[in-house]
Amino acid sequence: MLFKWYALQTYSGKEHTVRELIEQKKKDLGLENYIGRVIVPEEIEVDLKSTDSKRGQYVVSSDAEVLVKNGSKVEVDTLLAREKPIQARESGTIRSIENFYEILIETLDHKNRRLYYIPGDVKLEKGIKERIKVRKGMFLTQNKAYPVIETGRILRIERGKEVRVLRDNGRIDKYFIPQVVFDKDAVYPGIKVEKKQILAKGKEIIAKKEGIVEINDYGVGKEIIIRKIAYKKMFPGYVFLEVRMNDDVWHLIRSIPNVVNFVSSGGEPLLVDGREIRAILRKIGYERYPKAEPVQIKINLGLRKGEIVKIKNGPFEDFTGPIHEIDDERQEVKVMVTIFGRETPVVLHASEVERID
Repeated sequence: MLFKWYALQTYSGKEHTVRELIEQKKKDLGLENYIGRVIVPEEIEVDLKSTDSKRGQYVVSSDAEVLVKNGSKVEVDTLLAREKPIQARESGTIRSIENFYEILIETLDHKNRRLYYIPGDVKLEKGIKERIKVRKGMFLTQNKAYPVIETGRILRIERGKEVRVLRDNGRIDKYFIPQVVFDKDAVYPGIKVEKKQILAKGKEIIAKKEGIVEINDYGVGKEIIIRKIAYKKMFPGYVFLEVRMNDDVWHLIRSIPNVVNFVSSGGEPLLVDGREIRAILRKIGYERYPKAEPVQIKINLGLRKGEIVKIKNGPFEDFTGPIHEIDDERQEVKVMVTIFGRETPVVLHASEVERID
């Protein structure tokens, strides 16, 4: 007997609880041959206004290696980017190591960035923190020794070490090493360093929240923003599962807390239409589908708003529905399809639909 898809009604808000309980029962009772995939179809919504600067915005240099792509979804602890290692410019001897702050300020037009190095024993002015706007002439420290050169916004305030290297020719080189990558056993006063020797590995930027990546490259540096996402249930109150149905499985599923019943007719569980479940699985990424390259054509196909068309490819292949909107500039149409009793808008290139004669 083949696995077949069914829909299960649950109490509102308990969809994931039911899914987890079914998965646990399947594991505990060894029912892998009778219960297959269990899904709660959800769509991801991105909050473009979310600006959690402490957990969702990261500043990197222009030459940092960015390891994620614009629009990709990341989890907590994902490695987003890696700065280049800090190398000795010339040979010499480490003369001193002191605590320092590094404050990075970017002009409001994103065209220039300036670093301010402030000794660690100097107190910052009250209110100086990341993401605030600072005006030209405003002081960063309470001793009034570090004025802001250009009006801008503070992107980063970081603790670290200023390492001074006395070159063989008598000149002094200064290096700022962030505290998170400073190795006191490898870098200390009196040690000899060679040209291009690595003083510290590149700092790694790790995601502190889940979300969708947005990368802004301003030339003078890059900003990685993790936009907050929300999961919106496509079919609230329903769980979809594939099973080899028999009386034992039917009774087991119905006995699980928060389960109302199978979607049924005359007391018999109804199969979910194969075309509908295929569209759902493709929509949420459980199954792949071949993507057709849009044909570069004009949208003058005789299509009109309200006309019924058939979708030729994509998650909703073979579905039909009325045209709700036509975008002449983008050569796109919005078609309303009905899936599991719910009307869903689908945006398609004009070449991906055909008229129904």
